[in-house]
Amino acid sequence: MKILMLALVLILSGWAQTPPVSAGPPVTRLTAAERTELLAQLPGWTLKASPEAIQKTFYFQDFSRAFSFMTRVGLEAQRVDHHPDWSNSWNRVDITLTTTDIGGVSSRDAEMARIIEQAATDQGGRPTP
Repeated sequence: MKILMLALVLILSGWAQTPPVSAGPPVTRLTAAERTELLAQLPGWTLKASPEAIQKTFYFQDFSRAFSFMTRVGLEAQRVDHHPDWSNSWNRVDITLTTTDIGGVSSRDAEMARIIEQAATDQGGRPTP
């Protein structure tokens, strides 16, 4: 719990924030085939039609693990400058990813989903309660 509180203090103080990575080449919307391939690589993620996005729900042992997961993802999201739309209720975290600039799913969402999957694995996240 002390580590969780320290992480929160560091985030709120701005100390733990890293500058975002450079913008790089323009981001383009994934094709239908690319979205299908992406979802095959990311078990449990589903495609939402309108607005186009990918989404998944994660469950953790308790609130502390869920919050720790969100903290880790938040730091990574800041680093790559791509932020999830999410909500948390005790041990549950619902996540939606889309690239609003292009109105759909892009390679940035794919990268963020992979980061999220790794963080969930490390925190004991699971796709069912």
